[in-house]
Amino acid sequence: MQPELTTGASRRIRKFTVAALASAMMLITLVPGALAGAAPAPIVFDYLQIGTQCVYGTAPAGATVELTWRSGGGAVKHHETQVATDFGSLYYCSTNPSTVLAIGDRLKAKSGSVTHQLVIPELTIRVNRTADSLKGRGPAGATLRVECWGGPLPSFEPCQWNKLVVASSEGKWSKLIPWDIIGGEGFAIRWKSTGGDFVYAAGIAPYVTVTLGQSRFSGATFVGQTANVALKDATTNEVLATASPTGAPPVGRFTARFKDENGNRVPVAAGYELITNVAPDADMIVPDIEATASAATNIVNGRCFDTGRSERTLFLQLFRAGDRAGWVLEDTDEDGSFSIDFFEDGVGFRDPANVKVGDRLLVMCMQTEGDWVQRNIVAGE
Repeated sequence: MQPELTTGASRRIRKFTVAALASAMMLITLVPGALAGAAPAPIVFDYLQIGTQCVYGTAPAGATVELTWRSGGGAVKHHETQVATDFGSLYYCSTNPSTVLAIGDRLKAKSGSVTHQLVIPELTIRVNRTADSLKGRGPAGATLRVECWGGPLPSFEPCQWNKLVVASSEGKWSKLIPWDIIGGEGFAIRWKSTGGDFVYAAGIAPYVTVTLGQSRFSGATFVGQTANVALKDATTNEVLATASPTGAPPVGRFTARFKDENGNRVPVAAGYELITNVAPDADMIVPDIEATASAATNIVNGRCFDTGRSERTLFLQLFRAGDRAGWVLEDTDEDGSFSIDFFEDGVGFRDPANVKVGDRLLVMCMQTEGDWVQRNIVAGE
């Protein structure tokens, strides 16, 4: 039975119990074939995600299958021969991170006298967190399936929501989402060929995450789009630092550093104004975060300050030797204060952990629409 939650986190969890989380702000992926179902024989590309390095297929068990993967212009991107497993599985992956599946790529799988070919169709998705909607492109007149792929908050159940959409004669499709989308939520659009191949395009709702005391920040925009992000003095309006990362495939994530006009790194500080084009409602005055953690009591005390955009949702993550050892997702008090017993089980929404001296804790304070301000602290005695 899911533990009882307080009001705000309850609302978020009810929404995100349909979302799966491998790690906070994870890179969204699917288990090949999990949603596609049984693939028809003899050869099929049963999972292709645009923007990723791998081609997954199915063939008769033990079949020797030669894959030739070419760009739309004809250049060979990958060539490999494999023997299908006892379950008929085939996994072809490029070792070059820049070699990814793209619209127009041509795939040919050959096994003896049997040949199966596919051209990757135009298939795109854009997530609009402000309008709570999705849109994109697909083959004209095709029936497509849109799916939720998870979100930025922990949950115990996989995502279930999906709907069919039909691409117009111009190849456009759109869909309203029946809940409030926040930054980091993932969605995919799926196309099925007449031969049983499954092609996916994925995207996540844009967001920005900044860390107090650090110049590095992260987030997401649309694949190939530049995210212009700046820090300004909220009083004088002076631009202190800028960055212009590009959303990387497959879902548009980015990581960058704030730098001034001379190229020097500029750490984020409370009170700075953050201006960005990733979403119309992502601008904010960066709030402060206070937090301490005690190994003796397992208590984390602190406060998420509010500059007008606080969601009063706290996500605590505990790291030990580089690995995440526990997490807690809870509401703060009305003024942003919190006192969390990290080792207390059965209360709230959490993976409890015994706090030890030297543990690193990431204190994440959620802003409205899914942007985050966070601070790293180290547990004391």
